[in-house]
Amino acid sequence: MLFEPTWDIIVEPEEPVPVSSLEIVLGRGEENTLATECPELSQESIDYWNKQHVEQMLVRAPEMSAALDANDRDKVVRMSRHISGDNRKERLSKATLVGNKLYLAITGTKYSDITGTSTQAIVNSDFRKRLMQAGLDKHADENFFFANAMGVCAAVYGALPGEGFTPVGYRSEKVMIYPNTYHVIGGFPKDISRPIFHQRQELKQELGLREEEMGEAFFEGIIRQGASRIPEMIFTIPVYVSQEELHKRWKADKKGVIPGKYEHRKISYLSIENELPAFLKENGPTMVPAGAAALTKLLEHYEVK
Repeated sequence: MLFEPTWDIIVEPEEPVPVSSLEIVLGRGEENTLATECPELSQESIDYWNKQHVEQMLVRAPEMSAALDANDRDKVVRMSRHISGDNRKERLSKATLVGNKLYLAITGTKYSDITGTSTQAIVNSDFRKRLMQAGLDKHADENFFFANAMGVCAAVYGALPGEGFTPVGYRSEKVMIYPNTYHVIGGFPKDISRPIFHQRQELKQELGLREEEMGEAFFEGIIRQGASRIPEMIFTIPVYVSQEELHKRWKADKKGVIPGKYEHRKISYLSIENELPAFLKENGPTMVPAGAAALTKLLEHYEVK
């Protein structure tokens, strides 16, 4: 290991599991009872969501004003969802891997709960400790009162001859969680029974990849991010596009011009064998933990692939 991990392991296969061989079995998980059992902590969570909501509105006010002036309805709707959207996410209670069967206990949570508990936990260690202690005291589970929204991310690698690279994004200041931080491509799926479908959609939207340009994905495990306590599935995925072409697609919007990027404001392309180890040693401790974990697994298993 090139640095001290900033994540805990929930599930780790002995070897990467091809997604075509992975069977996901869903069961019912436990609801988050923070509001009824810990009303003061719940109010702190709500207050933080409200504060971050306002901050996002102020950060993106110039963009929203320009979109309104241009009567760009699609952009106004998209920005409103980014700023105020409180969509349902998948909440993980437990995960167990038996052979190629992945058993997940799932209920629901909301984006406001993710912001109020997990995002706040990154910047407020006192709140994180109190929330973890409450979980231990009431449920013998230090993570119980976090949103526990299941994330998914993937380390992508160029699989064409002579294209042994991996793209790493630098998140913009506009995102609520982990702004101005290195990460790979990922997000919160709407349907955790199809995590790789969600991940491929993310890669299509973020990098302009097409379905036929992505090879067999490998399941590398589930980790829990240290500070945020967010559980995340990590994958590695080969892509059959050159680095030059991939960067060209990332830069261009539908009209072929360079837009202001919302999710990532910069993409770096690292040689897996020559540049990735030094990058992880320097940046791994401060990047999004799930992204660091995915890149670490890619480096570990790259020769196998």
